[in-house]
Amino acid sequence: MSLEKLDENECSCPCGNGRIYRERYPDNQGESKAILPTIECSKCKTKYHIESFSSDGKTFDIYYCVQNDYPPYERYINPKAYFEGRFEPEEFIRTYNIYEMDIEQYFVENYSKNLLIQVMSVLENYSTYNKIPDNGIGSKARELVRRYKGWYNTQRMSTVIQSIKKSIENYSDYEFQFDKRKKIPVGYNSYLDEKKQASLLLNL
Repeated sequence: MSLEKLDENECSCPCGNGRIYRERYPDNQGESKAILPTIECSKCKTKYHIESFSSDGKTFDIYYCVQNDYPPYERYINPKAYFEGRFEPEEFIRTYNIYEMDIEQYFVENYSKNLLIQVMSVLENYSTYNKIPDNGIGSKARELVRRYKGWYNTQRMSTVIQSIKKSIENYSDYEFQFDKRKKIPVGYNSYLDEKKQASLLLNL
């Protein structure tokens, strides 16, 4: 069953010959969820991409048209390492469009291996999402199930568990494991502020 569209909006692209289009649908909790806007202009697509930044720490509903060649954060904090193609794990902060990767990679890059093991042990005891306790490690388990649904639009426990198990088994094969990364260091907010100033705020 397809979800009913709540609303849609558009604005002109940077060159003015096309548009940037955004749709909003309800999520499984009945709250609105916007689909990342798309650039419908062949010229602007080669120069820009869309990024969203949080307005309140929770919802990512402010959109910017960002230049494709805007330097990533790893260049910002360590120019020498960036130009040499060398990144130290404690300095590296991943910048990406999450939906360009598979869910197993997302799990590995955003959760520790130990947490994934704990979450899997919880999920194996429940047949549906609603039965998972919303406290302790159960809260994290519910979070991962919601993440999985964001990729594949299903909360079937067997498939979620299969993906988490695959993430655990192949954890060391991924280059950007969460266990080798550090929390965002001081300076990242300054980088975002400069990035916003250099980008085009979209009226969506």
